[in-house]
Amino acid sequence: MHSKTYLFLLLFIFFAACSPPDYGTRLAFGKAELYYTEHITESEAIRLQQYLQGSGTVDQQPLSVQIDKQEGTYQFKMVMVEGAEADEENIQAARVTTGELSEFVFHGAPVDFHFCDERLRTRMIIPYAGSLPKDDIVTE
Repeated sequence: MHSKTYLFLLLFIFFAACSPPDYGTRLAFGKAELYYTEHITESEAIRLQQYLQGSGTVDQQPLSVQIDKQEGTYQFKMVMVEGAEADEENIQAARVTTGELSEFVFHGAPVDFHFCDERLRTRMIIPYAGSLPKDDIVTE
């Protein structure tokens, strides 16, 4: 083999090894990006996008989330700074989020909240605990 061929093969292997993971289809809006996997329909992803936009969260700071579905349970994955999962306020907010997403986005289906690192690898899961108490549900 020629040296150019070796160089090409080495570069191919390098770039293949360094290519970013496939997070799914990307929707960008405001300062946010939402990825959805092949287990999520486009309409589900758009409902989630609209919910996030309506919450005002996406206007305040950059946000990266992914939505997936495994065995009938939605997995809402959010990139959070390391240690965020140790803060009780964040855990409570994640519990509320699972109920809201279930009620307002996914028609009552269970939703788990995943605290994730910058590569959307799960550090901690807050499992779905049921729907919101009726006092917490706000209808428009």
